[in-house]
Amino acid sequence: MVTRLHALKGWFEFLFVRLGMPIMGSFVADMASEVSVGATMLENLAPPRGQGKRESKLKRALLGLPFLVLLFVAKIASNAKYASALPGHIWEPEDMAPAIGSVALLRRFYSMKGIDDLWSLQYISYLPAFFEMKYESLSQEISSSIDVGIFMRIWLFESIRRANSLTMAQIPILFTLGSELAGLGRVSSLYYILHYINSPIEVFKGADMRLMHLNYAIAVLPAMIISYYIPLLATFFWLTVSRRNLWLFVWKMHPKWTSITLHMFSRIFPSTLREDRIHAPRRDLPVIKVSMSFLVIEAAIFWLWGRWTSLSSAACVLDPTAVPSTQASFAAFVCAIFKRDTLPLLLPHFFGWDTSSGTSSMPG
Repeated sequence: MVTRLHALKGWFEFLFVRLGMPIMGSFVADMASEVSVGATMLENLAPPRGQGKRESKLKRALLGLPFLVLLFVAKIASNAKYASALPGHIWEPEDMAPAIGSVALLRRFYSMKGIDDLWSLQYISYLPAFFEMKYESLSQEISSSIDVGIFMRIWLFESIRRANSLTMAQIPILFTLGSELAGLGRVSSLYYILHYINSPIEVFKGADMRLMHLNYAIAVLPAMIISYYIPLLATFFWLTVSRRNLWLFVWKMHPKWTSITLHMFSRIFPSTLREDRIHAPRRDLPVIKVSMSFLVIEAAIFWLWGRWTSLSSAACVLDPTAVPSTQASFAAFVCAIFKRDTLPLLLPHFFGWDTSSGTSSMPG
């Protein structure tokens, strides 16, 4: 068996070495610690912080029900009656001729009908911004897409956190790709509730469980810039509309490109997880702060740009006041969709009390 593991003979051995073995050491240590709970405590020694504290996952699932409510709200907000019939007539030349002139609409890019059909509806939703049919739509789509990048980055960071091993958070491409197909408002709600259920306070009783793989943490920023932000900016700001069409099909596949580039860049930097677990469990914090600060500043700049360059008020550009299904024009419908689709991103802040209250209730 040991020889098969070393040789990675089959899929079982490969998955066991990559996913199982990294957490076995912590599992054995946790079991040994739990055995000591209930023993005579020496008064001259401080009790271990959080030792013996456990939370019911069923209780956390009940507390996380607001996430499912938000999923229902997101579904209703984006369910316009004429949206299903939209792909049929939007391709007609006379419908878009005043806006596009002689530019042909791109319907095939990857030469794979199934994949191209998946992105066709996504492509349609960006037409008002491409052809400047409604400036508020351009501002909102750029600003919301930049904001989405921040939360994509958080999902990538959570996927390399030791506490999230063998959980759904370890597969961010599943949620990022689902967000592109079904909408961020729907998929993010499922991500939040699954992450909330699988993050009880006892998971973080070891300081090293919060630690991330440093080589992956360093690689997240350049991977996102190359695979997400450069195609995004090219999609909206390229000089010719025909090139914007091409860049859009490249950008919408960013979950796949991000996974590939992240894996490639992580190979450049050395893995220091074994040393950091013991000697520097907070070594990844400066990397996270620099990475997130860069994106937050970028998002703030584009938010201000959308606010001050628009001819309309801030409420018209950025506030989700309009109901999509009540909008008369296609451009206004798309603008309202993008406004409401970013609302679910703010929900995790309402659960900030969970970590603070759990930490304050720990002994020691």
